[in-house]
Amino acid sequence: MNFAANLSNYFLMIEDNVHCLPNFITCMWREIVTWEIDDWVLMEFSTWGFVGKLLHSSDLPRLAQFFLLYKEAPPEVLLYHFRKLLDQNHPIQFSPSLFYQVGSFNRSSSNKPEYKMVKFKDREEAPNNPPATVYSNLRILNHVSPQTAYILGEGGFFWALEPKAGNHFTVVLAKAATVTRVQVLTGRDQENSEKLKDGKVELGYDPEGEPKACTHYILLGSLVNGKLDHKMLNKKTGKNVSCLKLVVIFCLSLSYPPTS
Repeated sequence: MNFAANLSNYFLMIEDNVHCLPNFITCMWREIVTWEIDDWVLMEFSTWGFVGKLLHSSDLPRLAQFFLLYKEAPPEVLLYHFRKLLDQNHPIQFSPSLFYQVGSFNRSSSNKPEYKMVKFKDREEAPNNPPATVYSNLRILNHVSPQTAYILGEGGFFWALEPKAGNHFTVVLAKAATVTRVQVLTGRDQENSEKLKDGKVELGYDPEGEPKACTHYILLGSLVNGKLDHKMLNKKTGKNVSCLKLVVIFCLSLSYPPTS
């Protein structure tokens, strides 16, 4: 680990027996840009052991010394304490995981290895979407209102045909609110067919005009495998939010299930 201290700005931990989602480097880079104004020590793109843990390369010598000092302790436990020692009190975790493992495999057996998708445990309460108005310039099928995608529960989705780069799905809150978590899910079934393959989510502030439109947006994160689940660990970013915008970067066709 020490040898990599001067090779790049960031260091990503990966082990054998790991598969990664397509475009994982692009997804990680977008998150790095999103968090560049904040001091952070560790980003977690997987919950599995060491895999998917991103650090600044400049911290590697200290981390290596820390591991050697407590070499009897499990490394993943030490990594948690290392983060806390460098004053990052809360984990920065991203879901869905960008990395998944090949399950245990018995070489003496003819069974094929199983693939396991690692997800962060959801211990939060049910989502609560505040009152809002939804606008979209997507081409909508059967004249279904895009507002239905903001309604929680079954049937909360609409279909869009041939979305193009720059198309958007924008939620304008009736009152500015403190947002603690944003979840976006695209695709019409568990196989995520017709999901939005390349999109980003932005937070909007300072609404003006009638109807209201936010004048300032910042990037919250990018969709990974058609999904985004972002907990607002940066309290400043989550305050006084007036808009949430899903922007199409590139896709073929998609549907929007419930969004919160």
